[in-house]
Amino acid sequence: MGGAPVYRGMFRTIASVTPEKKAVVLYGSTEVEPVSVIFAEEKLQLEAEKPDGHCIGRPVFEDSARVIGILSEPPKEPVDISTLEMPRGEIGEIVVSGWHVNTHQVEEKRLVRDVEGRVWLRIEDAGYMDREGRLWLVGRVKWRVERNGKTFWSTVVEQKVLDRCSVVTFAAYLPHKEEAWLFIEAPRGLPASEESALKQFLLTEAIPVDHLVVKAHIPKDRRHQSKPNTAVLFAASPFKRYTKLAMYLLRSNPLLTLVLFLLFLIFGVIFLLVLS
Repeated sequence: MGGAPVYRGMFRTIASVTPEKKAVVLYGSTEVEPVSVIFAEEKLQLEAEKPDGHCIGRPVFEDSARVIGILSEPPKEPVDISTLEMPRGEIGEIVVSGWHVNTHQVEEKRLVRDVEGRVWLRIEDAGYMDREGRLWLVGRVKWRVERNGKTFWSTVVEQKVLDRCSVVTFAAYLPHKEEAWLFIEAPRGLPASEESALKQFLLTEAIPVDHLVVKAHIPKDRRHQSKPNTAVLFAASPFKRYTKLAMYLLRSNPLLTLVLFLLFLIFGVIFLLVLS
């Protein structure tokens, strides 16, 4: 999963084409892989009733992952990590520790040091631990929307949208400049009936959406196809938006970059020959 959710539609497809094999979901990030693991059969059972969040299984190593209260800044002095821990079932930020965690190439603000000498990495994802010791993912810490004393989590909202709109292939629920944005990817457009039903659902569930944007394609993070490219989505002007989109395409398509470079060289040579 690489720190991003595997939405249920895709997960059911993956599980259905491997009926005689044990499909396994590994959850992790750039700095630690894996954090937790779960078999497809158990995940499908746990999420059959469409609960909030995605179950990402039990930590691979004992006492290597915890859920603590969301921190604006880490403590400056070593702390008893248990005093920061959230009760089972309550959402907080996921932190991990152990020999498999890279804590040497990250900013200091992402580290929490405890009184036992352990260093915990703030993985920047939010979730909760259930009574059986399984982790559940609800979204990125920085992508939460807070409104009227309530918190709305990106992965939870996005999954609900995907469950209700048959033509939607991707959704991104994001905060930007103190407003809530919901981006919908519908390659063939969103029928008026589905858009009306979606808006009614958002009102009924009291999910704040200041801007609902329907696109044929939403640019993705080049490392994670289930994460939107926020730099492109929120570019300040059309020029900046298209510039960032062009840079994204060049970085993610080496062949295209090579072709454009060769064309540039060819035209450059022709231009020099004309001048001479």
